[in-house]
Amino acid sequence: MIEGMIGVKATVPSGHRRAVLLDADLDARTDQHSGDLLSLDIMSPSGGLHGSALQGLNVVVIGGGPAGLTFARIASANGARVTVLEKAGDPRVKDLGYTNRSFNISLDRVGRYVLGGQEAWQGGLRVIGRAVHNYQDTGQVKHTRYGTDPDYDLVNIPRPVLRQNMVNLALQAGAAVRFESQVTSLEPNKGEVTFTNDGTSQKLSADLVVVCDGLHSIADELIRAESGEDYYLKPELRRIVSAMIYAEDNPNLSLNHIHLWYEHSSDSFVVGIPNRNGSVALLMASPYADISRDTHPFATPELANERFKRDFPQLFTLSPQIAKQLPKQPVYHFKYKAHATFRVGRRGIIVGDAACVMPPWANYGANSAMASASSLAYHLIGRSGNTDAALDIFQSQQRILSRLLLNYANDHGKFFSGPVIQSPEERSDPALALLIKQACDEARKS
Repeated sequence: MIEGMIGVKATVPSGHRRAVLLDADLDARTDQHSGDLLSLDIMSPSGGLHGSALQGLNVVVIGGGPAGLTFARIASANGARVTVLEKAGDPRVKDLGYTNRSFNISLDRVGRYVLGGQEAWQGGLRVIGRAVHNYQDTGQVKHTRYGTDPDYDLVNIPRPVLRQNMVNLALQAGAAVRFESQVTSLEPNKGEVTFTNDGTSQKLSADLVVVCDGLHSIADELIRAESGEDYYLKPELRRIVSAMIYAEDNPNLSLNHIHLWYEHSSDSFVVGIPNRNGSVALLMASPYADISRDTHPFATPELANERFKRDFPQLFTLSPQIAKQLPKQPVYHFKYKAHATFRVGRRGIIVGDAACVMPPWANYGANSAMASASSLAYHLIGRSGNTDAALDIFQSQQRILSRLLLNYANDHGKFFSGPVIQSPEERSDPALALLIKQACDEARKS
């Protein structure tokens, strides 16, 4: 493990051990798992990014998140003409800094390998393990490493920063990215996408439409109408509210560990995700069984203080001022989703959260989305742009993988209340890598 600063300096609150920042590369190491990752179908056969196998292929990507930008970068670098339509603004020119939502993405070894270079995670923070507060009900804090090899570490990066980096990489590879472009209709058999930009309606035609527009995808109804197959959608039983321990209020919490506060008596927990500026983003989960579906559990400052103290006593003791944030925060359920069909018409395919959604604390949602987008790109490359063949094999893999991931996600809350408490060093991304490998193996057999 490398202690100290890598790259530029950053201001860290007094008393903190120095955070391991990532402005260059991940300690210039050699990835020890390249052999395993090669088997996951997320690399080209030659191991290189650039080529001409997709020359002449015209692609529209709906959604400029991690999955869409991953596909756009790889496909463009291999000769495809790619246009990304993103409904939000350009993250490079708007102030999209820290917010009180689950905005951090933890890049594991799979995610880093797919991204392929230090430019993608510049501005990240190295996370070497987990801190479990009130470990085994002893009142102690258990700090643990994820493993002795740096390859087991995470790179924790704010979502806006990752998007900024990925937009630049996609543009460098030759993709066109059109921001503030809201897709209004999709005709996947024709490959036609209609969208609005700057108040006008426009249309694009493509050989392939890659739909990466998240949980409430434009493709959901199309898949249901075409195939008759519905997707499985399950709400998380706990209700979630987010908050922040700001840098100036951070009571010396480690910036190189993901923090977990678990409340055995109430089945509530808090995940704390550190930021390089010294703050810690919080996801606070509780069943809130005694309130109705539409009632805000923190409706007033007085109620917020009372419920915060009752449901999250450890965190309340540590940082009682958090209660002031709660009346302003939305309360919501996370949902798990998995489609049974991934092809949309003759020319469409869904990838990322449009296909399979994980809870944010499961630590593999974005990584699996990027791995799937990369896999799709390299299936196309390996078949020299034969879209039908590539989409068929991709769908066969994803059908297996999404169900495995969904079953895993459904029980993931128990992962925090069981294995993490007893064995804080346990990680979920080795399980992800194994699931992807199993899915690829099963697809090859079929």
